[in-house]
Amino acid sequence: MLECAEYPTGSGTMDSHVPESAFGKWFLQTNVWTVHVLERALKDLDRLIPQRRPAYPVVADVGCGWGRSLKKLNDRFRPQHVIGIAPIDYTPRRY
Repeated sequence: MLECAEYPTGSGTMDSHVPESAFGKWFLQTNVWTVHVLERALKDLDRLIPQRRPAYPVVADVGCGWGRSLKKLNDRFRPQHVIGIAPIDYTPRRY
């Protein structure tokens, strides 16, 4: 099951948040980002997990944005649930 939740911002926890630029929003949707950033990050994450299991009950992506990583997390970690969490005021748009 793939889910995406939203949490409120402005409560002091996001005060240092820097909004994404138009270029950044575009770049996050490219295959370059998917292959050279996301895939590399997932490989790095694999190395950080002691006693890696073939599956996990829950995997969460905090700051999931467009959710491009959710399927990759599901394929790699085989969880029963994948949860994506993004700020309410963050509205992904295609540019």
